[in-house]
Amino acid sequence: MRSVTMIKRNEQGAVLLTSLMILLLLTILGINSMSNNIVQERMVSNMHDRNIGFQAAESALRQGEAWVSARNVLPDVGTIVDGVYLWDFQEPDTIADNGLSWWFEGARDAAWWDANAVKNTGGDTIGDVAVQPAFIMEMLPPKLSSLEAGVSLDDAEYYLQVTSRATGGSANAVVLLQTVYKW
Repeated sequence: MRSVTMIKRNEQGAVLLTSLMILLLLTILGINSMSNNIVQERMVSNMHDRNIGFQAAESALRQGEAWVSARNVLPDVGTIVDGVYLWDFQEPDTIADNGLSWWFEGARDAAWWDANAVKNTGGDTIGDVAVQPAFIMEMLPPKLSSLEAGVSLDDAEYYLQVTSRATGGSANAVVLLQTVYKW
């Protein structure tokens, strides 16, 4: 019979320690990757929310422009026609000496827009928004010269500024848009 001699090795668990270190590194990489994906998902969600708000604000601008184009006679400043109040330029600016245009002032929050602006109602309501978009109409001061160099004002006497405010799916994504409509 043959005898088998066992050789005692000095193994101290080097393979186990190395594999645990590699497992730790892979775990850290996996957690970092998941964290990065969560941040990217939030960014995409916020961009989607803002895009909805932008489209809603565009619809309010178009509603204001449609109101102007439907008028045969432009109403006087300070009157209400078909639910639209025609503001004088910078009339909403109650703090005129602060150097800010009225639409940048903090007092123009959702409650102010709810009380002073024309909202989409009835069949024109927009889904997926926190608050229905709204617009206001301002009469701009008369232009003494053309907006383009060397070009007269032709027959246009009035310019109206339409300002719209809309939100996306949450009230945090607020979009303000303005357009100038040549009467």
